[in-house]
Amino acid sequence: MSGIVVSGANNSGRRALVESELDSIQDRPHVVRLNGSKFGTQVPLGALSFLLSRLDLGEDPSRHELVHGLGRLLDGERKASVIVVGRPELIDEQSSSLLAQLASMGKAKLIVICQQVQDLPVDLFTLFRSGKLKHRHLRRASQAESHQLMEEELGASVSALASANLRYMAAGNRGLMRKLIHCWRTDGQLRQIRGTWVLKLKDLPSGSSMRSLYALEVQELTEPERELLGTLAVGGPIALDSLRRGGHSAALDGLLARDKVEMSAGTIIRVRIQSPVLALLVASDLELVNRSSVADQLASFHPDVDVARIRAGLFILRDVHDPMAQIEIAEDFRKVGYEPENWFVDPESRIDIMIMHVRALSLVGQLPAADELVEFSKNGLLGAIKKYGPLESLDIALQELEMLSKFVRSFGNGGQVGPSLERADQELVAGGCWLSDSLRLRALSLQTASWAAQSRQVDASKLIRYVDEELRSSRLSNSSSSDLAPNVASEIEYQLLEAELVTGAWNRAMTRAQRLSEGFYDDPSLVFYGNLVRGILLALNDDHDAALRILEPSLHQLQTTGEPLFVSTIASAVSYVLARSGRQLEAASLVGVEFDDTAEVPLNFHSWVSEIFTALVFSEFNDQEKAIRRLETLIEMVSSDEQNLFRAITNAFIVRLAGASKIEAISTSVASCEDPAADALRLLVSATTAGDSAGIATALDALVKVGLSLLATGAHNEFASMLVAKDQRKVSRAISALHRQSVPEKYLDGTHKSDGANSQPAWMRELTKREAHVAILAIGGKSNQEIAKINGVSIRTIEGHLYQVYSKVQVRNRQELTALDRTSRRIAGLR
Repeated sequence: MSGIVVSGANNSGRRALVESELDSIQDRPHVVRLNGSKFGTQVPLGALSFLLSRLDLGEDPSRHELVHGLGRLLDGERKASVIVVGRPELIDEQSSSLLAQLASMGKAKLIVICQQVQDLPVDLFTLFRSGKLKHRHLRRASQAESHQLMEEELGASVSALASANLRYMAAGNRGLMRKLIHCWRTDGQLRQIRGTWVLKLKDLPSGSSMRSLYALEVQELTEPERELLGTLAVGGPIALDSLRRGGHSAALDGLLARDKVEMSAGTIIRVRIQSPVLALLVASDLELVNRSSVADQLASFHPDVDVARIRAGLFILRDVHDPMAQIEIAEDFRKVGYEPENWFVDPESRIDIMIMHVRALSLVGQLPAADELVEFSKNGLLGAIKKYGPLESLDIALQELEMLSKFVRSFGNGGQVGPSLERADQELVAGGCWLSDSLRLRALSLQTASWAAQSRQVDASKLIRYVDEELRSSRLSNSSSSDLAPNVASEIEYQLLEAELVTGAWNRAMTRAQRLSEGFYDDPSLVFYGNLVRGILLALNDDHDAALRILEPSLHQLQTTGEPLFVSTIASAVSYVLARSGRQLEAASLVGVEFDDTAEVPLNFHSWVSEIFTALVFSEFNDQEKAIRRLETLIEMVSSDEQNLFRAITNAFIVRLAGASKIEAISTSVASCEDPAADALRLLVSATTAGDSAGIATALDALVKVGLSLLATGAHNEFASMLVAKDQRKVSRAISALHRQSVPEKYLDGTHKSDGANSQPAWMRELTKREAHVAILAIGGKSNQEIAKINGVSIRTIEGHLYQVYSKVQVRNRQELTALDRTSRRIAGLR
């Protein structure tokens, strides 16, 4: 093996990996360190000038003389030296060719450090492709690793949004993540609510610890390096060629060497600040960003300085989740930013500003204002096209605005699509004259949601599969086109997930939500949303333990950040799983309020599922009349006839609680639906009408597989009561198999010891193993009869064990035991 290539995004991590490789070599050899530079590329053999200066080869030596001279120098003690090569993209071709030959001859072992393998010069890349250079890739921390690191550092449960933002802000750098955790905890951005650490997003750049971190990050930088950093912070990424031509090579090399900036892949290579938290802190340094030298640099790199500043500022506010501040800045820009003569200058950045403005308005519920904004800017753009003629950049901007208009109207209709909007969708997609793959795939993803809302589930599912395949092909081809950049692909995946939720394809939605929650895209909001959807779908599958692990920390985070769109849905889901877990008092405090009879409920997945969970909570409280009334009101308050699948499932829940008298309502609603859930409901109707236990079991099994176990489980279930014992076992096995898939690996591989001394709450250490086991089951909501059956003993024996438990820990009943357990675990930081 001639050496290794060490790649990865973090330079300090790559250097640490190189040092560990050097330490692993017996009798540590002589190490020669070479770094490419802009100067070196302009001089023949510039990268090797240090070594060649030690040879006496005369003028104009031949390649043979160079190779053997360098070989003698490096192999003087009959032990090959190690050459560590940094910045290989700035190594001249002659030097890289000689290095490759020396490595092939065994005269030296190469360790090449690069951000990505594509940075290697031709000869070194050929050596790599031949297998003579082993590849060691340094990964950034994954979402799971970031979440685990944060929990270990804080010693308690952490919300997914907190860990996702930590990973994003630190760009996956483990060392920086540990520093941020300390700073956020000291400055109060991290706070603990009921045993869960949550993050106050708007306060991220403030605090004495964060200012100290900023001072530490920039203390070694020269003034030109600081000014270039300030230019990138307030203006956004800059093309590499523009920086080189502008005479900033030295400052750029210094920032690259210190891990402050990185180069993004694409048809145009751009330089950007490596970690968003550093960009946030630099942008907060008013003394730096207001320098005249920074303003001069901005003017030399951006056609419209004001647009660049506002665009970069809105991106930073998006990172700290401050939509009101985004709206305030964007409204000021609107006054003159969308005039016809201004659209001609940098339309791409104006579209970015428009998108962030519209989405901020949508998040705070100002949908009419968002719709009016799109129309206002469209008038200005049409004036620009009329004045300056058809230009590709302006035509792309017009298509972006048309799609944004459709997004706003769809968002405002709660997922419902009226006739006029349906025609607009058809025109949008059928036109087919898309000027980029990004526009085409985004239009198709919006179309999937429209068809799903029109009960065209089969068409929507086919289109979802097509768009998925296009995204997959793009990833496999490693396309560097900005059209299919990660932020574009993540937007498409979000739309596809929404469509799958509306079509009732919840098993497929679970797979997509899992991928998003694992950080497939580096977007904290999307990670958190994927996590929320996973929790909701687990609750629909009546997997209340797994759902609670996800939803309870998420609810604390939502209540802290004040997210009105999901708080009621997650609160209803948590209320249901708490009730199913035997924690009725806590469930009662979260249960949803009654409908306002004068309000019209927009029927989307989240509002629908919120009401389903609320009704089932009442059922768990043995208030059947209130539960049924809640479901019937839900159906009555739906203004659109489009969402027939949701209507059919709601009717199925009414039958589940009230009996078969309402069975025909399911048939009426599901008649126009074509998907596995609808097929299962039709089979359920026919089997229930015929009193066919085997048929009901088959239908319930099918509903379990599509992600709707709630129709087969829970209190007061009329479907389950019609099953004979054999069919009950069949459905139970299907549900158990599904629940096993959601059990974390640490519980399956034996590495997690729930009864270990270090992981036990203090009260449990007073009990015998059998008493502790019985107590855990009782806290989990199991009845004495269920506990007796699990342990193969009599109910009287279980009552005796519980009596001993209550006596030893000094509580009077299960409720007090549950409260003691929760308090003890929070104090100990246990999950």
